[in-house]
Amino acid sequence: MQHERHLSFKPQLENIPSATEFVVEGAIAAGLDEREVYHCQLAVDEACTNIIQYGVPADADHSQPIEIVTGIDDKNAYVIIITDSTPAFNPLEHDDPNPKAKLEDRDQVGGWGIYFIKKLMDAVDYRYVDGKNRLTLHKFIPQTSESRHPDRDIYIASRALEKNYWQIDLAGRLDSKNSGTLEEILTEALVDQEHYRLIVNMDGVEYISSSGLKALVAAWRLARDHGGDVLLTNLQHRIMEIFDMIGFDMMFNIYETPADAIDADPIG
Repeated sequence: MQHERHLSFKPQLENIPSATEFVVEGAIAAGLDEREVYHCQLAVDEACTNIIQYGVPADADHSQPIEIVTGIDDKNAYVIIITDSTPAFNPLEHDDPNPKAKLEDRDQVGGWGIYFIKKLMDAVDYRYVDGKNRLTLHKFIPQTSESRHPDRDIYIASRALEKNYWQIDLAGRLDSKNSGTLEEILTEALVDQEHYRLIVNMDGVEYISSSGLKALVAAWRLARDHGGDVLLTNLQHRIMEIFDMIGFDMMFNIYETPADAIDADPIG
């Protein structure tokens, strides 16, 4: 491959952001536009998260690294090769979740990571070679590219609104590294402070993975259990694309702004 780059890192969740940033740098250099860069970033996040959460034993010493190789092949595609030494697992054989299923009927928000990978990438290949899993992702390079701003760490703020609504403002990344913090904040607002009419303003959210989605779903279920709801506002286009892909746009009440959500007052 041309412009080949290599990265090796310990299989720990806190290392995923730097690994995805490595992939992002290569994608930008390859000429991918902002949307394609985001797709590569999310696909690698989900692949590495699955490896660490489901493949690495709890008592492992993390001595076997995850390796990522990126480059451009002869078909003008940006290629990402992810190799790990966990037990053999072919994600392409995993059954896809049903994006049309009602949110309340889903036992868990699982399987979406692999679904994202297959939907967001132009081609995906899995091989088990020399005792290692090797997942190869391809993204075709467009003719033009757009600029991309670096992602921020998660930022969370909250305030009271009219009609007894409580607004939580989010900015940055909602991924496996930060989803636990997000879920704690949402649970505290819902349970400890009893803010069951919750508006989550996502105007500053530039990135969301299945881990971030799980935190939102957990809050939604908790609010519904107490007769409330979690309303979402100001979703950026690429975030809305993910919600639409898995059918969450039909499950969550989503509005342009917090004011629109309050005017609609779906909780009543």
